Amino acid sequence: MSIEQIIEKYNYNLELSNFLRSVYPILCVYFGDENLVFNALNSTPIVLCSNVYDYLFKNNMLDADGTAVVDKASLKQAAGAYCSKPNIKYENLENKYTVTNVSRVVAINASTLENDSTKSTLIHEICHLIKSCHNEYLIKDDTLIEKSGLITSIYQLNYENGQVKKTLVFEHNVGLEEGLNTLAQDEIASKLLGKDFGSFGYGIVKALAKDVVHLSDNIYDEIMKAELYHDESKLKMQFGESFYKLMEFGDKLYKLNLEVMNFSLTEDERKLKADEIRKYVAENLKLRRVLLVKLVL
Repeated sequence: MSIEQIIEKYNYNLELSNFLRSVYPILCVYFGDENLVFNALNSTPIVLCSNVYDYLFKNNMLDADGTAVVDKASLKQAAGAYCSKPNIKYENLENKYTVTNVSRVVAINASTLENDSTKSTLIHEICHLIKSCHNEYLIKDDTLIEKSGLITSIYQLNYENGQVKKTLVFEHNVGLEEGLNTLAQDEIASKLLGKDFGSFGYGIVKALAKDVVHLSDNIYDEIMKAELYHDESKLKMQFGESFYKLMEFGDKLYKLNLEVMNFSLTEDERKLKADEIRKYVAENLKLRRVLLVKLVL
């Protein structure tokens, strides 16, 4: 396995090639599984574009039926995105759905990687990619289960007019996962850049994730395994209901985090949202402390 194989496969330009040559060994050490890192990057092109949403729409990577997890307004403002789309086939005689292949892409809203913030964004999306690729999709009867790190998204499948349509039923664990992914982003970016680097976008859920990974010596190892291989059985056994209540708390924080990041807000509106977040955290601080204590008992 060699990063040069991937560079040659996608004919990356010199700037992106040098970036991948530098970051690849750091990713392998951080995630502890070179096979997984190589397979993820080998299965997924990285593109620099003028607008993430326009690129994904033009290349038919977005669902036409409005089931995209990230809403269009947020995607149009995104600095980067990891996107995957399964091709699902329906066998009428067997009344069975199967995933025949998955299209993936990492799209970054930039023309070059000259800025540290752009490199950091690319690292964030590559981390999402790596934590998604292993058994990303599973079908049970007419239900599609998508896993991305600790995030679980459930879709209802229907076969209509010769096409398979999927409708998002629910998703959870987004907040803690985005926080954990941002911690990974910062650590990997700091090693790549040779200096302390901290991203700002998901600061609220990053703080929550930092609380969790510092609970005990072994919890981050267990969380990392669950993120990469999508097996949460040990976490369920070890932490029980408290862990998932904490994830619900994280999902609420994540929604508030997204709202305060909305570029269309005025400064006064942004201050009101920030006040709302502070109020929510203050009101639930006791709950968070209780949950964190239960996790380590």
